[in-house]
Amino acid sequence: MNYLKEVFKYYFKNLGWILFFAIIPVLFFGLILPPFRYFEFLFKYPTVEMHTFGDFWRATFTPGWWSILLFFAGFVILVVTISLLLGVIEKHFKTGKVTLSNDFSLNSNLLSVAKMMILFVIAYFVVNFLSMLLVFVVHCIFSVDGVATWFNITFACAMAVVTTALLARFATIASLSCIEMVLNGSPLMTSISDALSAVSRAGVKLQLFELVVFATICAFVLIFTLLGLPWIGEILGLVILIPFECIMGMVVFFDQNDLTRFDKKRLFFKN
Repeated sequence: MNYLKEVFKYYFKNLGWILFFAIIPVLFFGLILPPFRYFEFLFKYPTVEMHTFGDFWRATFTPGWWSILLFFAGFVILVVTISLLLGVIEKHFKTGKVTLSNDFSLNSNLLSVAKMMILFVIAYFVVNFLSMLLVFVVHCIFSVDGVATWFNITFACAMAVVTTALLARFATIASLSCIEMVLNGSPLMTSISDALSAVSRAGVKLQLFELVVFATICAFVLIFTLLGLPWIGEILGLVILIPFECIMGMVVFFDQNDLTRFDKKRLFFKN
């Protein structure tokens, strides 16, 4: 099965109600706590003086207690949104019907999603911290009076590619693990193990999905940053990322477990 094609087809066929669920976290993070600021940093890096690690950290993360409180609020919004999205997609796959009225109750999806999102957020910050630390070390060695050289810029771009690839794989594993916990009721570590096995079995099909999706997100962020409208790039990136990861996890689970998808036969919509 071509996972990329299946996810795109499902996404655009059901775009209306998908955006209905995703719009709040998309606007919240896109406007207040943009997650793709590393790419915005790449545009500023060649033209500004940077002398301490704090300069690099502030370029990609907004410091302060207010930001921390906003992040926790955003985390709760994201967990609830993903929980609801997975519930609707699961029922759609199993019954062929999109039912919204019965999916606003927070069920067992919430705890499973929260566990996995905590792990993913930790991975996100660790990977970004190490990436910026390496960029800072190289900056200290090769920069001239705090201004980046072409070597520094090239290295920062290379680290952006590596960081994106790692986070893409972590997002895939997190999505598949959530599906395992939600649909099979598996414990956390068992779900992660099963997700790693699913990634291994899928091979190049999932790699293609990750490459196209994250390359598209990066392109949006870079293009709109160049136009002086980075917030639009952030929003478009999140409009892709959040639903695509939920859909991809469900598509892979149903495919690898040979489950019948009734959403392909006929679509019903009920309020």
